[in-house]
Amino acid sequence: MFHSRISTRTPSPCIGGVPRPLTEKTPIGAQGGPAPVSGGPVRRHIAEKKIEEAEQKLAATRGLTAMYLPLNPTVLRQALQTRRVDLEHEPAGGNALVINDYVKPGDRLTLELDTATLQPRRITVKSYFSSPADVFTANIQFSVLEDGTTYPSVTTIDAPGKELSITTVSSNFSRPGSMPTAR
Repeated sequence: MFHSRISTRTPSPCIGGVPRPLTEKTPIGAQGGPAPVSGGPVRRHIAEKKIEEAEQKLAATRGLTAMYLPLNPTVLRQALQTRRVDLEHEPAGGNALVINDYVKPGDRLTLELDTATLQPRRITVKSYFSSPADVFTANIQFSVLEDGTTYPSVTTIDAPGKELSITTVSSNFSRPGSMPTAR
């Protein structure tokens, strides 16, 4: 399993009021790629096959994620026009827009909003790969910087049928020019 942590090392420009951090991925666990497989040709063939299967599962997950995130304004507009959007009141003081059949029949995209600021709190996607039994979920939690800018702080993607779980944490943002100097 590959986990990554995103952090900002140098200031980056904001685009549309949203910080665009430089991404640094830090693998958790063994580093440096797969260890060479010892043994004969059969063992190497099995290892190569497993690596190829893992890459295919990851590619399928990336492809499905790209269908939902970032949100597509055209698809959102179509969902509103075809009345596939519901409003749910959250007991914690927020409201959620629930978009049914966002990309596929039976999928669900939920956009939780802070009622005071109308800023996003969380986006949740519940979908599937080729059949509804092959579940896919994505959860993006938003945080707010001191200046009020909202950014995706924790992203979790789960694909149990593919034996895949990815969590990305974004942190350590600072304003350009306010980075601490290295000693």
